[in-house]
Amino acid sequence: MMHGEGAATAAWAIRERFAGLGLAVLVSVVAVGPAGAVDYDPPEKVERIQEKDGRETICSRFTDVTIVERRDGPTASRPVLIADPKARCAAPRPGQGVELDLADMAFDGRVGPMMVFSQMDPHGAVGIAVAEVNLDKKVVFRDAAVGDPLIRKAEIGRSAFVLGFVRGINASCSLQQDARACWAQLVGEGKIPKEMAGMAPKGSICAKSYAEMSAPRDAPSIVTWTNEVEIFPDGRYRRASQQDFGCLAQP
Repeated sequence: MMHGEGAATAAWAIRERFAGLGLAVLVSVVAVGPAGAVDYDPPEKVERIQEKDGRETICSRFTDVTIVERRDGPTASRPVLIADPKARCAAPRPGQGVELDLADMAFDGRVGPMMVFSQMDPHGAVGIAVAEVNLDKKVVFRDAAVGDPLIRKAEIGRSAFVLGFVRGINASCSLQQDARACWAQLVGEGKIPKEMAGMAPKGSICAKSYAEMSAPRDAPSIVTWTNEVEIFPDGRYRRASQQDFGCLAQP
């Protein structure tokens, strides 16, 4: 936790970074809907156009930008951010707008200056990403999540953008079969933080999911735990994790 001059500096930095929002909004923008779902900022308008090539073009218009997506079934081109709320809803011209490195991801919603995307055709844990609307117009955070709703909290506070979700790690091993060995493997691969190396759960946490899916004991697992991430204006981020470990069988 930051105090005094450090907190004041961080608050000033995020106000500068997220220029264009009102002070009251910057102090605390919280988007939490019913049952933990995020209540995203509503766009002014959403247009959907079926193209001749079979693709669908989706344009989400806000007062400052248009987010253009081009989807083809479970795949999608990289979305484009155009600094024009009245931009023509069509495939962007070469050089028009800023292309985000988020192929095959769908725009879920916006909270203030931050946009949230999720993987369209996941296998196991769902890839998620956060991109910035105002200045750099780039992806600032990536991870993977599980659950419904996928994103449980989105908040702009005094010093950071806060994202809450149940983190999901697709393992190539089975916690059900050998929890300690699988956990050690995930730590070695960098998928589990080193500070959690000694927290291997019991394989029994997998029993319900594996039984429901009729999965064999050696089927790869999805390891889950509640996660909250603070994303700072300079690109750094800080995690706060609960030790409520869960286990699912990968589909």
